[in-house]
Amino acid sequence: MLTLDKDMKVSKIEGWDLFLRKLIKAKQDMEPLLKSTWSDEALKQLSDPVFALIPNKAVKKGDSWEWETAVDMGPIGRSQTTYRCIYEGTDEKNLQVIKVLASLRYKVPGPNAEGVLPFKILKADITSKDCKGDILFDSEKGRVNSFSMIINLNRNSRRLSG
Repeated sequence: MLTLDKDMKVSKIEGWDLFLRKLIKAKQDMEPLLKSTWSDEALKQLSDPVFALIPNKAVKKGDSWEWETAVDMGPIGRSQTTYRCIYEGTDEKNLQVIKVLASLRYKVPGPNAEGVLPFKILKADITSKDCKGDILFDSEKGRVNSFSMIINLNRNSRRLSG
């Protein structure tokens, strides 16, 4: 369960530790990797865009806004995503439609990144192209009805050690 603060950011996660323990029990050899890449903080960072992309003020058709997020995945690296949202109005089911465009950039882990992998990522050039999606927001219920996103990644090079 996720708890949101007044700014629609995830402030608390409940139940994730139980899920992670069950996952580790099933795949014990993956414990170091799972603990270092799927921390509470990483899960908050991954969940924030779903809620933060909803404007906290009245908007009219054609209005747009941007939001940026970063997700630290420990030894795997860091992703940085910029979202551009455009309010498109109300659909036939009276849901508020928000078009989402995104661009993602990957950064290799720093030299002091915590976590255990059987290899070290030295270089990687990963970017996104034509990432887009839609948020359908139910104003009557005050919640996101659905959020769909297509993310196309380009990998130009990679270099691993180990």
